[in-house]
Amino acid sequence: MKRHTYARISAPDFCRMLADLGWPDGSKFAWIYGVPPARVTSWMNGEEDIPPAAFLVLQLLQLPGAQQLAIDHTQRVAQLTDRERDRRQAFSERKRLEGGGDDQG
Repeated sequence: MKRHTYARISAPDFCRMLADLGWPDGSKFAWIYGVPPARVTSWMNGEEDIPPAAFLVLQLLQLPGAQQLAIDHTQRVAQLTDRERDRRQAFSERKRLEGGGDDQG
């Protein structure tokens, strides 16, 4: 039995908060929050309810130093999947062969 219900952030407010952080496409938030970018996109588009904890994380990320702390932490704990590692290597190799840089895009 549920003990609590939670007010949820709206998709437009979620998008505004991401933009305020400088993360308008949501991909960095997805990385930090530990969900696929497509999930954050679905929250941004109003296709799925945004979890109450995501709203809390957005609020905490507004505190001084919190963004860098979250980025540093995620860099330590997040590991690329084999598929993503292969995708990035292939991208870098294509760019090298085309004479471009190795931006991971």
